[in-house]
Amino acid sequence: MDISEIESLRENINWLSKQMPKVVQNWQSTRPNCSYNFGIIREICNKPGIIAPQIFDPLIKWLADYELNREGRIAFPGASGLENFFRIGIRRIYNFILVADFLSINSQYYTPSASLTNPKAYRETKKSQDNFGEFVDIISSKLIGCNTSMSFLFLNLVRGLSLADDLKRMQDYLSNYCASLKFRELKR
Repeated sequence: MDISEIESLRENINWLSKQMPKVVQNWQSTRPNCSYNFGIIREICNKPGIIAPQIFDPLIKWLADYELNREGRIAFPGASGLENFFRIGIRRIYNFILVADFLSINSQYYTPSASLTNPKAYRETKKSQDNFGEFVDIISSKLIGCNTSMSFLFLNLVRGLSLADDLKRMQDYLSNYCASLKFRELKR
């Protein structure tokens, strides 16, 4: 059953959420030009305090509700209650993936780069950055359902839902993102 997988995902996303104050502080210390970013990344650049309440907390809550539903402890009312729940999930996972992709590509904000004059410190820092980026990619892959060895395959759960155009684009983005993650893994 996918309950233990969801619990593990929630714990990993929660840990990642706790790293965000440090990551955002390191990012903000570079004095980023927010106009080069778009969407949710631009919003976070302009208002760094929104990352937990608008990205991480809603996703963690959604996963907890999914887990409770799978355990039979809550139900989603109405004929389309579960479908509506999955539609909400698409948006929350999509927003998380946008942020996770940014974090994976910009892992230097997790561990700022060490000076090149100290090769040992530089190698250790680079390894920490690479590990962080890989960790974020693994969470993303498991959350979307790119990893077919898991029971929780979100993209399979939402396949066939009737979706508004914006949600359909988000679903397509998530599907395509699996290929991006595989390509990134091959580059490592």
